[in-house]
Amino acid sequence: MNPNMRYFLHKKFLLLGKYTEEAIGIFFLIPVRIRMKLDARKKLGLARSSVLSYKNPELSTRTGVWSRNAVLPGNPGLLPWKIPSAWILESEQESFMELLDHKIAILSSQKYDVNDITNDRSEQMRNIANGLDSARVDSYKAIDWHRDFNSGYKWDPTTFYLNIKVAPVAGADIKGPRELSRFQHVGILARGPQDLAGEEFILQVADWISANPYGYGVNWACTMDVALRAVNWIWGMRFFEPVLEKHPETVEAFAKSLHQHAEHIEQNLEYYKGSTSNHYLSDICGLLYIGCAFPEFKEADRWVLFGMQELISELNREVYNDGGAHEASTHYHRLVAELFTSGAALCERMSYERKQGLMLVDTRTHLVEPSLDESIKNQLNLQSDGRIFSPDFYTRLAKMAAFSKGLTKPNKLVPQFGDNDSARVHKIYPSSGDMLSDHQHVILAIELLTGSINDEYAGSHSFEASLLCGDITPLKTPVKGIVQSDNVIFPNTGIAVLRNDNVFLAVTCGTNGQLGRGGHGHNDKLSFELNIGGNDYICDGGCPVYTADPEMRNKFRSTPAHSTIHIKHREQDTWKNTLNGLFVLRERSFPKLKLDGNYIEGSHFGYEVPHKRRFRLNSGNLIIEDYFPSTKQKIMVYNFHPDVSCFIYSIDTTRIKVKLNHRKGEELLLEVTGVLNPEVGNGFFSDGYGVRIPTQNLSLQMIGHSAKTSITWKN
Repeated sequence: MNPNMRYFLHKKFLLLGKYTEEAIGIFFLIPVRIRMKLDARKKLGLARSSVLSYKNPELSTRTGVWSRNAVLPGNPGLLPWKIPSAWILESEQESFMELLDHKIAILSSQKYDVNDITNDRSEQMRNIANGLDSARVDSYKAIDWHRDFNSGYKWDPTTFYLNIKVAPVAGADIKGPRELSRFQHVGILARGPQDLAGEEFILQVADWISANPYGYGVNWACTMDVALRAVNWIWGMRFFEPVLEKHPETVEAFAKSLHQHAEHIEQNLEYYKGSTSNHYLSDICGLLYIGCAFPEFKEADRWVLFGMQELISELNREVYNDGGAHEASTHYHRLVAELFTSGAALCERMSYERKQGLMLVDTRTHLVEPSLDESIKNQLNLQSDGRIFSPDFYTRLAKMAAFSKGLTKPNKLVPQFGDNDSARVHKIYPSSGDMLSDHQHVILAIELLTGSINDEYAGSHSFEASLLCGDITPLKTPVKGIVQSDNVIFPNTGIAVLRNDNVFLAVTCGTNGQLGRGGHGHNDKLSFELNIGGNDYICDGGCPVYTADPEMRNKFRSTPAHSTIHIKHREQDTWKNTLNGLFVLRERSFPKLKLDGNYIEGSHFGYEVPHKRRFRLNSGNLIIEDYFPSTKQKIMVYNFHPDVSCFIYSIDTTRIKVKLNHRKGEELLLEVTGVLNPEVGNGFFSDGYGVRIPTQNLSLQMIGHSAKTSITWKN
């Protein structure tokens, strides 16, 4: 049997046992893994050796950092080499200096000292960072790329990547080392003096290559992270071109490692025929970046052509007609929108000569699933002028911006429905999108790319969008701006919004996502967020942790963690209490949602009888009417923002009155009828992954079949 086919078949069998969230890569133990590992070692040539001994590819066509036909990210006129001092905030200067000392915030509000005091890799690094002053190399402190600095656990860097355990001990979070190794801190490095920052970038990449032999250790075990690291290395090489031009052997070593990255991505695509996700899309983006930036790689044009094919396919597969990503998470929507935007913007800079090279690709040389279809060449515009992707592609992408725009609250943030693991593709300008619920940067980037700008944007959002999309030939016929009214519904995603003066209400009652699999969705049917005057009062909690604390992960996605009604000790949809079940939430509740004027009505069948809820937004109050004819014990919950304090001040039989005091001095009156036994308890709120913040919630026991809530404020 052809070795490529044997590897492919073994990989397919392995994927049958790979049943959980793609980032985690948890595998069932099946016999074929043994043969798969042996074949993978032979196929990928995973000798534990320096990148300098890696024989492929030849880089003879390179002149300087990039070859002539490289497709590069970023507008040269706006690159941070000449960034005005007014753009650099004092906090960014401080972050830059801390980064030089290797103090980095990794999925936490705390900055960790990530130095590896047990290892000195200066000799290995000197081979890669050839040309740097020897004293500079010797003074560099190695980084511990394999440690979760929150728990202290360290993965063995000599373990073959398919043998890496996701949760080897309680509390160990595999996202820690993976996040650090994504290199999304290159945007902070770019804020510093070019020579000093460029040398630090060279040393960090050389350190990473020395500490992570190809195919070994935690940082090769998840393809998504391999891909995003490649993307950020290329941005770093772009930022520090003036420094790298002085070190051609270092550039060659980086290029060889990036070739290994691309090979690894291609042979370990996180492709699932039933349902792909942000992980597979990240893989595609990584291949596009490497193929576009390094045309001298013999596989480069094939990688780019395949990447373009899959961008089109995934935009149709992963994005609903209403513009929402199928992850059932507003923050994964942002990640997916960034991936499509960054990948498409890169491709659209392609020269005519490079486009013609794509026409010559032999699609039969593509040997992994999914196949590379020869017909893709006819679906792309590979002529001398005009955009590569079709108007339909950009119309759908514009809908993604409209989705984020429609969900943007008066404080410019987006509701935190579903998981939020703080994921980004790249952080080109660190202060842009630092607020973890801020989508403004990607909205503007898409509007620049599609020609549908309707609003004025300023500051770092404009800067980042210009770097991504500002130098691309405009569409011949710009996509018409998708105008959202104050009241809007996204029927496929299952989110509806009502606005009234300075009041914002968003209700969620949709599918669990990923074709009902529910990777990042929560049990939040008929839950909502309420913002008044720019202040959040009732909010969703997100999720602060995944595999490091399965119990907490499940609590945050449970029905009691959301502002809805649940039957005591039961969930709207169920999961298995195993590591496998952490990213599965099977759809059974048949959620429905509709918008009618200033009403939102929804229902679901997660229990033995339907729960129906109706929201009516008036000029000075919000009325919520619940009908839930279950005879079981029913608990109504309101989950508050950390800035809100809850005080019960009146209990009159089945009528409860509560004051909600905001830290900024505003006050709401919440009155509920048809309930008993009010209790103020600990709520659920995570400001991104790893940052849990104390807050309050209010729980009440619903009696009878109906209840009514009135939330009143001063106009």
